[in-house]
Amino acid sequence: MLGMTRRSFLKYAAGLTSAAAGAAVCGVGYMTLVEPGWHTLERSTIAVRGLPEAFDGYRLVQLSDIHIMGERSERIVSRAVELALAQEPDAVLITGDYVTGHVDADRIVAALGGLAAPDGVWTVMGNHDHWTDVGAVREIVRSLGFTELRNASAPIERGADRFWLAGVDDIWERKHDLEQALADVPDGAPVILKAHEPDNADDVYPTGRVAQQVTGHSLGGQQRQP
Repeated sequence: MLGMTRRSFLKYAAGLTSAAAGAAVCGVGYMTLVEPGWHTLERSTIAVRGLPEAFDGYRLVQLSDIHIMGERSERIVSRAVELALAQEPDAVLITGDYVTGHVDADRIVAALGGLAAPDGVWTVMGNHDHWTDVGAVREIVRSLGFTELRNASAPIERGADRFWLAGVDDIWERKHDLEQALADVPDGAPVILKAHEPDNADDVYPTGRVAQQVTGHSLGGQQRQP
């Protein structure tokens, strides 16, 4: 920009600012009005360290960040539930953020009421649940028959064989307690950990006690810059 006058520079900067603002508006519109309606089913085969052969082919379905706010979001989540059930899961994991801004119990129940699996539906709370009304969300979850693993764990059994599901409460709100979540898990037992945010992964990995962590929150993908 050698030789640019002050007036030219200000015009140039104003243009950049307008372009950035337009891109931001378009980005928000895309994220809230377009992409949420696109249902994509991702299938992954994951080798879980120490998992007994009785669980070979065990099928988990994860749903996360459903953010039910109105009729449109209810329809989107209902379709996601249909896709989830079509996979015939052994268990379903919901990793938080049921709501944003307000709690619409009727819409949450309408969208999620048919969700079930032989080994249950297991959940944790997310930051938006805490920011809105986590007590109300927990009451709805209980009414639906889902089990919240609130810094707790539970075994999934096939005869004498088992693995453990564990969950921590929201990390951003500093409600998580990994030690408490794993307190009842025998040493060496295979563990799948649910957490809303992936932020605690650097603390979880060194313990050597978790074979797989399942999280939501980052939506389009976890980024670290630079």
